[in-house]
Amino acid sequence: HADISFVVFFVLYLVGAWAAWIGSAILWGYLLKSDTWSYKAEAYGAAGGMAAQMMFLARVRPEARFQFSLYMIPIPISLTAWQSCFAHSALDLVQSQPGMRQRQILAHLSAWGTGWLLAGEWLKHN
Repeated sequence: HADISFVVFFVLYLVGAWAAWIGSAILWGYLLKSDTWSYKAEAYGAAGGMAAQMMFLARVRPEARFQFSLYMIPIPISLTAWQSCFAHSALDLVQSQPGMRQRQILAHLSAWGTGWLLAGEWLKHN
C-alpha cells in the first residue's frame, strides 16, 4: 500500500534488531546492571526487528488493518497498525520471564525509537 520496498523492510529489521540488542544488552545489562557478560545476549534481535517494522508501519500507514495471530494461529480480530504494534509488544512481554521484563521493555523502546525515526524520514521524502 505505501510502496515500501523489501530493502526498506530489511534495513528496518536489521537496524531494529541492533537497536533492541543495544537497549537490552548494553544499556540495561552493561550500563545499568553492570553485567560484563550481557553483551553476549543474542535473544532480542528478532522481536526488535519486528517491533521497528511495526512502529514504522503504524506511522506510515496508521489506517492499515492487520489480522492478529497467536503462535501462527489466526484469531478473527482485525487490528489497526498501532494496535498491532502494541499487541506484538504486549505479547512479547507476557511471554518473557518475570526478571527479564525491564530488559524487554527497554529493547522494545529502542526498536520503536528506530522505527519512529526511520518513519519520520520516510514521511519527509515521500
